[in-house]
Amino acid sequence: MKARNINEVVHEWLAKICDKNTIAIDATAGNGVDTAFLATICRQVIAFDISMQAIENTRKACMHLNNVIILHQSHDQMINYIRKADVVVFNLGYLPNGDKSIITLPETTIRALNQAKLILGSGYICITCYLGHPGGKEEHSEVLSWLQQNTEIVKSYTYPIDDSPFAYLTKIKDR
Repeated sequence: MKARNINEVVHEWLAKICDKNTIAIDATAGNGVDTAFLATICRQVIAFDISMQAIENTRKACMHLNNVIILHQSHDQMINYIRKADVVVFNLGYLPNGDKSIITLPETTIRALNQAKLILGSGYICITCYLGHPGGKEEHSEVLSWLQQNTEIVKSYTYPIDDSPFAYLTKIKDR
């Protein structure tokens, strides 16, 4: 059986939990694929990225959408820009076809997850971890540990080959 594209799986999950009242954060805008998808199903999307190339790519992907705010900021700064949202989406690793020296790091990702927990209340975190770059396996390990402590993992998906990405749909645990 052929593995399904992980981004398609994640978009199916998001389509089931988001609606026109949803406020979404794309914590890692990248090429704007998740941002543009979220904008078609949510009321508003706030996208973050530290790469100027990612910001430009996301602006192009979302040029005809009026419900997107794009910020050239690290995901661990989201609490400074938004206080309440329903879902936060992370796509960890590096910008595909971009500067592979700019990567997500465990320490900023965990800070961002802690902020997402405050912003979400009882909302969802959807996170994809890419393992095939330096530090990717360590980041995945720290993220998974954080998710297990702070969320209920509703769904997960990966491919049946080494260093495949892992995607998780999680819900913040009731406090």
